Amino acid sequence: SVNTRTSADINSVNSTASENDNSFTFNNSAEDFANIDKTVIPPIESEDQSPFVNSPMSDVEVFHNSLMDEVLADRIMEQMRHDPRVHMTVPELMRSYGYGAEVHHVTTEDGYILEMHRMLGKKGHHSCAKFHKKKRRVNKGKCEPVLLQHGLLGSSSAWVLNYPEKALAYILTDLGYDVWMGNSRGNIYSMNHTHLDTRSWPFWDFSFQEMGQYDLPAVIDYILETTKREQLHYIGHSMGTTMYWVLSHHRPEFCKAKVASMSALGPVAFIGHAVSPIVLLAPFNAQLRWILIDILGEYRLLDPNFVLTQILERSCSLLRVTEVICANSVFLIIGFDSGDLNLDWLPVILGQLNAGASTKTIIHFAQLIMSEKFLMYDYGMNNYRHYKQFTPPSYNLSAVTGPVQLIAGPNDWLADPTDVQLLTKSLTDVDLSFVSVANQRFNHLDFLWGNDAKKLVYDHVIKFMQQHAF
Repeated sequence: SVNTRTSADINSVNSTASENDNSFTFNNSAEDFANIDKTVIPPIESEDQSPFVNSPMSDVEVFHNSLMDEVLADRIMEQMRHDPRVHMTVPELMRSYGYGAEVHHVTTEDGYILEMHRMLGKKGHHSCAKFHKKKRRVNKGKCEPVLLQHGLLGSSSAWVLNYPEKALAYILTDLGYDVWMGNSRGNIYSMNHTHLDTRSWPFWDFSFQEMGQYDLPAVIDYILETTKREQLHYIGHSMGTTMYWVLSHHRPEFCKAKVASMSALGPVAFIGHAVSPIVLLAPFNAQLRWILIDILGEYRLLDPNFVLTQILERSCSLLRVTEVICANSVFLIIGFDSGDLNLDWLPVILGQLNAGASTKTIIHFAQLIMSEKFLMYDYGMNNYRHYKQFTPPSYNLSAVTGPVQLIAGPNDWLADPTDVQLLTKSLTDVDLSFVSVANQRFNHLDFLWGNDAKKLVYDHVIKFMQQHAF
């Protein structure tokens, strides 16, 4: 059946759940989840060199690595079968650790219905939902609203897939900030529209261009209206930063007036030096657009039987990582390196991160790799119809204003340090702060789930927000 709802329908189901909401009940307590066996996954040794450079290995080493892959895969699959967190929604996961949750919906200018998740303090603790009504400032964060925007193929789950003392959403909530987590159009939480059939090409005809142009302003305005505030803090990871650059290009005054600070984790604009598996697709972006969209009608990534998924899975032999990891769409596109990753949570991460994305979004990123520029979507022979010029225009990064903090990982396969430096030079009208993570092995996904992310990244973000408090 056609999956559509009207704005009125959505407004009628917007949740006003509080810390005392009992709409979610579980057989397992938060303590049960915290006590799940942490020794179930053996450590993985990371390679010092680029994942695409083959080094000679002895037959014994090859056999050992193959055996460890099989053991790791078996243990991950076993834990995925028994860990209840794997199949929880984000609000359920937050409540399982004692935090409150609210579910909100907003409709964009072009009709997409987006779901947002708001984290409330632990039961018995101060709630920002109550704070905004009473207009009291009794905590460190002063209940200043913060929008966390996930990256490519992700969802709001990206910010809560770790223990509360390590995951950014929990940390900010405990500090007294009013934490909101966005879900971009087309992911599992935001797959709805006022009138378009979600199986149709018109629904999936978008990339990060539309996410930045339409999704972000709708979400930001909704948060500010709900909290009765004039500004918020923005924290983006990966594509979440790309969306902000796009918004700034189209509506610079909007960002200047409504965003007090912008923290970019693993910032993505230029990706000409990326070494993630998506590089394998970049030279064929035009052919992929024709075959996948026009011929096969594959509008959404990444189904296990999807031809693109199978192509990427074959690249796993280059990465020397276990098959169960390569079967996850996020690792297929971004790459996997255990590095500082909290492997306690790997089974939950693998189970949660299947949020999906439009094929057009992946092709757009592939185009950026080939052009080594930050350009709008390349429609080929149809560019003139869209842009009144024969080549896609560049995004104007000089339109970005206000306090911006860029945090780069030295071992980031997608947001390569060389590309981040090019972005730094292009942000000519911002109050810029730049941080290079003090860990040479820190990669793109460590921003979310690294064991030392709080010390290496989040403390910088919190200090930056405090410097630009309002």
